[in-house]
Amino acid sequence: MRVITQNRYLNGVLGLLALGSYIAYCLIETKPVGTIIFSAPGLLEAIFLLSSGILIFRKYHHTEFYNIEALLGSLVFSGLLVYFISVLPALLNDFGYHFFRSGQLLNIYLTFSKLLVFIFFLFSSMMFYRLAFAQNSNKKKHYLKAAINLFGISLLLQIFPVLHSNMLIKSFFALSGIMIFFLVIKLDWIALLSLRSKILTILILGLLCLILFGITQTLWLRQPYRLTPWNISYNLPLTLLILFADAYAFVSFLSLLFNLPIASFIDKKNAEIESFMRINRSISAHAETTHILRTLFKTSMENTNADSGWVVLLQDDREEQIIESEVITKKNIARLQSSLKSRQRLQLNAGNRYLYIKDIRQDPNLRNHDIDERSLIEFPVRVKDTLRGKLFLLKRIVSGFDEYQINLVDSFIAQASVSMQNIDLLHDALKAERLKEDLEIGKNVQKRLLPESFPYINKIDMAAESEAAQQVGGDYYDFYRIDENKMGLLIGDVSGKGTAAAFHVAKMKGIFQSLMLESYAPARFIEKANAAVSQSFDKGMFITLTYLEVDILKQQIKYSRGGHCPLLVYRAGNKQAEYLEDEGLGLGILRNGSFAKTICEKTLSYKKGDAFCLYTDGLIEARHALNEEEFGYKRLQQYMQDYGKLEAKEIVKRLMNRVNEFTGPDNQLDDISILIFKPA
Repeated sequence: MRVITQNRYLNGVLGLLALGSYIAYCLIETKPVGTIIFSAPGLLEAIFLLSSGILIFRKYHHTEFYNIEALLGSLVFSGLLVYFISVLPALLNDFGYHFFRSGQLLNIYLTFSKLLVFIFFLFSSMMFYRLAFAQNSNKKKHYLKAAINLFGISLLLQIFPVLHSNMLIKSFFALSGIMIFFLVIKLDWIALLSLRSKILTILILGLLCLILFGITQTLWLRQPYRLTPWNISYNLPLTLLILFADAYAFVSFLSLLFNLPIASFIDKKNAEIESFMRINRSISAHAETTHILRTLFKTSMENTNADSGWVVLLQDDREEQIIESEVITKKNIARLQSSLKSRQRLQLNAGNRYLYIKDIRQDPNLRNHDIDERSLIEFPVRVKDTLRGKLFLLKRIVSGFDEYQINLVDSFIAQASVSMQNIDLLHDALKAERLKEDLEIGKNVQKRLLPESFPYINKIDMAAESEAAQQVGGDYYDFYRIDENKMGLLIGDVSGKGTAAAFHVAKMKGIFQSLMLESYAPARFIEKANAAVSQSFDKGMFITLTYLEVDILKQQIKYSRGGHCPLLVYRAGNKQAEYLEDEGLGLGILRNGSFAKTICEKTLSYKKGDAFCLYTDGLIEARHALNEEEFGYKRLQQYMQDYGKLEAKEIVKRLMNRVNEFTGPDNQLDDISILIFKPA
């Protein structure tokens, strides 16, 4: 709001300055005589021009011209008004009316007319300058600086007539001519006009040229009762404005006049550009192959002036479906397509852009068809070498399609093909995003399958963590309170990775939890679990498992291993870690009574400070990012010897970090799970 107010104040000051200098100019204006050193009227005239020019520039220098006819029309209207005011005394005198009997009154009126001419040419020059740089603002500042300097020189010569000399005036007009030439050739805005707008603009510019030349002639002739005597040497600012305005209007008129013969061609080019834009808009709005092919067909018909045609969509099963046709029956379409099949196989391969039959009646396959059309062209619409559609265009004349039209349609097809490919990529991206969302849901569901926390039990410290190689994995661990002094612990690994393994984990959780409720001993638990897995899982799927039964009162552990990684035990007494390697097959490998013979159940005692590490093979088989070396059993054993004295949660956290540092980012090949059980 403050900026707007300041602008209004500044515009008001400029207006008052222009008005004041104009009134003073009217009162003291005298014709320069001889070699006057300083001209007061020239100074007032310069102040008037400067204040008026700045005011006009501030108002219009940001104006964008979208309706050139309206702009030129306003110049015509204002020019007519100025011309009428400037010649009014002479007109009245010619009709015998002498209203201006007082010489002083007539002088004031004529001075007023002259200043109106100043304003009109100043405004016209400003508008023509804006037109010249409507589409090219990069060089505008340089031209503006040059124009301001030249205009400033003219004002200086207006104020100090003593500086006038024949050589100086000639130099001034030479520089003015060069400057005007470079400004006049800036006619880029003509290319923006349509044929109709060009015709209308020619008429308006012709009228404007007549008005400009009429005012110029009125000044030049110095007739009585017209403008005050005008001398080029003493009216350089006005001369400069008149020369530029007259030259720009006349050159614009001639340029538009000579541009008319190619205007229709330019409109045709603009129509082709609009066709490309229409295809893009259609694709953006609908994003359907069927709609894209329809839009492509209509656009091609319009730009080639085809008499008839049709477009075909190829379905996934390669079935052809006619989705749009014009001025041709389905019967004729079927007959033509049937006759074209042999030619299509030969000529419409991946390397050919089109099939062109210049004269249907001379073609051995088509000449028997009773149709009016004489030439036919077929375009395949391919996306990544996959045929998605066919476009057929026909004309009633022989060789009806020239090279330009063929290339134009080929460009339309290329644009549509790229857009269809982008749409395919977008659909794939959406599918991938939906799959990602589904996997994220599956990941959250799988997290719920694993215990989020372990119950607080005196003299027991437990912690666990699991990281899937993909969004979801096949590792599983769980616990169960058998009674106040006993607890069951297990860790398992389903063969495979990803969503299939995660699905089997969900089934495995149901099996194991139902068996835990029966409080089976470890060997019996493994046997029952194998029977359930054999019935529930397909052949080829198996599960490795380690099950522990912890007796807190006796400080004993019974365990059985079903093909899983050996249990790692850290002894606080000697600060050593050892693997308990026992026999056992994975669940689901043997699906008969002989599986029970492979089960081994062991019992061992533990003391305060001991730690038991249950893990999956993803930990042992984790590979180094550079040399492909496995993390291995020795590193895990050494780690437990170094850090087995820590709390269970800290052991798990540091071990997982150690493995991630070993493999590096994005190099996890298998699911990793760790469970630490430690008597407190």
